[in-house]
Amino acid sequence: MEKYLSACDFSSRQTISHKPSEVYKWSQTDSESLFKMHVRHKRTNKKLKALGWTKDSITYEFNSDGFRDKEFESGGICFFGCSYGYGVGVKAEDRFSNIIQNTLGIRCNNLCVPGSGSDTTARILPYWIEKLKPIIVVNHFLFPVRREIVNDDSTISLWLPRYMPRKKFRHMIRDDVVKELTQKNISTIQQCCNNKNIAYIESNDLMNDSLGRDLDHPGTKTHIEIAKTFLTTIKQNLKNETVDKN
Repeated sequence: MEKYLSACDFSSRQTISHKPSEVYKWSQTDSESLFKMHVRHKRTNKKLKALGWTKDSITYEFNSDGFRDKEFESGGICFFGCSYGYGVGVKAEDRFSNIIQNTLGIRCNNLCVPGSGSDTTARILPYWIEKLKPIIVVNHFLFPVRREIVNDDSTISLWLPRYMPRKKFRHMIRDDVVKELTQKNISTIQQCCNNKNIAYIESNDLMNDSLGRDLDHPGTKTHIEIAKTFLTTIKQNLKNETVDKN
């Protein structure tokens, strides 16, 4: 596995250091310690019960490439994004990429990296579309302010403003800087897809009407709604693909 090309490569930010081909009960903010805290408090415990979440509700499994998915297949659709697409706090089968896969009967490879932004997608996308050769790329793009930081030892950290001292990194959250870097990354992503004749779909849908087990990330009902917003555009692109082949 190439380093820093998968969801498992940024293990220093995770409650558990995930490894490919292993099964875990917790991941990211969907941690055992947070769950126990929610159980202790009357209000959040009531929410957990109403949503049906228990300590055994979810498992996190990773393929040999280090992503929360089954083994990848070439062709089909590749999904890029952050923890929303990764499915923190929900079962893998309830994520919008899996819902779309089951609805269309087309393999949907999930390449979402929790905590990531456009820096990460622009960096890893060229590698994965060359390897997987999708007909469609879906970029569930959220949180433009997120950045990658290359450390002195050449490791990469994912920078999220909520976890970093704003004074030290205030130059990174200026509107003009965020806009410039984001536009550059999105242009890179779009150009890579254009060069390979791959349809590109982008969404910044941030609905969150239901909650996952961490009571922060989107829940099952929200993933269903996100899937619906993508399906119309995906179906149109698939139709265009069929027309072009004929």
